[in-house]
Amino acid sequence: MRILVTCLLAFTYFTSSAQHCEHHCHAADEHDMEHTPVQHTAYKNSRYKTQGLTHFIGTTHQHSGYSDGWPGTTPRDYFQSGIDNGFDFVFGADHSDSYLIPMTLNEECLGERIVECVTLNPTNLQESLVKWLEFRDIVQEYTDSNFLAVRGFEWTSDRFGHINVYFSQNITNAKTDGGYVVMDLFWNWLTAEPINLFGLEGVLGGFGAADAIAVFNHPGDKDLFDGDPGFNWNSFEYVPEADSQMVGIEVFNDGREYGANGRTYYQEALDAGWHVGAIASEDHHGENWNNEEDEKTIIVSESLDAASIQAAMKNRSTYAVRDFGLRMDFFAGEEFMGSRIARKTDSQVRLTANVTTSNDAFIELVSNGNEILTTTKGANLNHIVDVVEEERWYYLRVVNRADSSTLAYSSPIWIAGGGDTADNVTSVTEAFFNSTLQAFPNPVAAGEEVHVHLPDGTALAQAQLRNTLGQVVAAPSYASKDELHFDTSNLNSGIYFITLNNEAGAQKSIRLVVQ
Repeated sequence: MRILVTCLLAFTYFTSSAQHCEHHCHAADEHDMEHTPVQHTAYKNSRYKTQGLTHFIGTTHQHSGYSDGWPGTTPRDYFQSGIDNGFDFVFGADHSDSYLIPMTLNEECLGERIVECVTLNPTNLQESLVKWLEFRDIVQEYTDSNFLAVRGFEWTSDRFGHINVYFSQNITNAKTDGGYVVMDLFWNWLTAEPINLFGLEGVLGGFGAADAIAVFNHPGDKDLFDGDPGFNWNSFEYVPEADSQMVGIEVFNDGREYGANGRTYYQEALDAGWHVGAIASEDHHGENWNNEEDEKTIIVSESLDAASIQAAMKNRSTYAVRDFGLRMDFFAGEEFMGSRIARKTDSQVRLTANVTTSNDAFIELVSNGNEILTTTKGANLNHIVDVVEEERWYYLRVVNRADSSTLAYSSPIWIAGGGDTADNVTSVTEAFFNSTLQAFPNPVAAGEEVHVHLPDGTALAQAQLRNTLGQVVAAPSYASKDELHFDTSNLNSGIYFITLNNEAGAQKSIRLVVQ
């Protein structure tokens, strides 16, 4: 019986593998045409922190010869690649269909690589028969205090869509578990407490994955026929029981984007009620894992261990980046991105963000229905939203000013009314006028540089140096989110005014004496 199932699965998989390869070849072409890689800044061994939490960077959704990846490879290869290339974590996600098939199912296997496809590990022949259990041992081998290897699998229903499952004891297979008929069977499996099969889960699959988290993969990519109501997981039909475990959705996958330019799958999932964070994946089936081109996921966590990383993902403390050096903070009051908060109805909450990137960037604040609430002039955001009874979501899209391409997506913050507390929120204008702005040195000798420190949340739109007649005599010689510099080498002695305008249109002046 097992031989018959294996043969049927192999035939089905080779058939769908051609479609999968076609999808990936197209994705590569699309990536070349639509997205020019940005200039990446240093990311190796970087340790950006927020409120004592560390921003760890790594890759998700990797494939090897355990499924339809490159012949002769195993998860060892993509984990080692992640270590060699300086990333903090790598999540493996070989297709669960293949765990019952003792070979690699890649088109290259039809040629001279057939031997590599049949024998995954010549020194450990049983590995081909118990891949899932062997994967567990590989994870333990490669995980240490500086690197986290994560075991996962991809549930591949080519009718409803694919889903990655991570940190689970058990596996399930869409080709045999009813995953082409109804989604309910998968949701029932995901939310059930795992049954311990005393080591047999690697062969029989096991049942239950309440110990796991999961991610919607490359939305809009799989259907059996046009108009199938099952497309995109029944149009993102909300399943409350699974909501806490469905922690993310791929906004980037192998160079493709799913949140802008009319491709609104990220927003559709959020509008449907899912509380999903932003995930970027490579989804490689060759050997180009953990590369310098494709997008990466950042997880904000207490530490780099399996329990902490899984907890951070359940908190939706993730964001997706194309610029590996980009780091972001996003708050609602004191609550970090991924938070679900309740405040008094008709009160207000201040949303703030700052983005560190070597690119000239601005931020879009996106909310329900794909509404862009505000666009900043730079990489800092300060915006007040009204609290209504119904829950609303807000996330950031960081945009490269040079070509309007997306540099990053944050996970959302969800805000609902009906709470017992209200934040003490002043208006943007009031906060601006209450801020302390000083020029140093002041007085300044002609030819010296003047520095102006900007408090957090200033949200500056314009800065100019004017004379007593109101004429503009200089613009900043240097400007960042924290500081302005003015060159005084071309100024005569006298009195000048540094005028600052915030994004709400309020103006503030600093009197400057040039000696």
